[in-house]
Amino acid sequence: EVGNYISSQIRKVEGRLDDEEKADQTSLLSLPDEILTTILQCVAEISEDPNRYTRTSFRLSLICQRLRCISISTQSLWKYTNNLMPSEMVETCFRRLSSPIAEVELTYSFWPKENSPTRSTLIKSSISYLSTAIPFSRFWRRFKHEANNLTVDGMRELAFLTRGLIAPHLSSLSVHHRQKVSNPRNGGR
Repeated sequence: EVGNYISSQIRKVEGRLDDEEKADQTSLLSLPDEILTTILQCVAEISEDPNRYTRTSFRLSLICQRLRCISISTQSLWKYTNNLMPSEMVETCFRRLSSPIAEVELTYSFWPKENSPTRSTLIKSSISYLSTAIPFSRFWRRFKHEANNLTVDGMRELAFLTRGLIAPHLSSLSVHHRQKVSNPRNGGR
């Protein structure tokens, strides 16, 4: 008898929680698109890491059909891409842009230090990324390249890939490399 009473109380509490959750969802989704757009942007901007920002944007677009439509049409959610993202994600971000606001970044600073990739892995990730991003260069607003761990040959290969690139809306170009770039032909110096 006590067990039945406790079970009935649990069902009542679960019912109230379900009702409260539905009410919360209904009240959130009853907001105008402009407010939901601002909320989506704020949620994505919580992370300063471009990878997390973009992954959060993807997650937000999967919540429900209405938020998917709003997030896909919110340009700022898709502007960050870099060479550490899968090619499919990079391409999806560019396909969701209709104005030139893309921030393109070749970076190696987000790799965990204990799991640092080889130079050939860095070059391959950069080549793969640029191969995906270059066809969308008409959307580029910023280009940032941090080459703290590349060889001279790796930098030449990246320069070759971007030679002749047409990015008519590019307003910010930033290229950083460490003072001593290693050259494998002379023993890594």
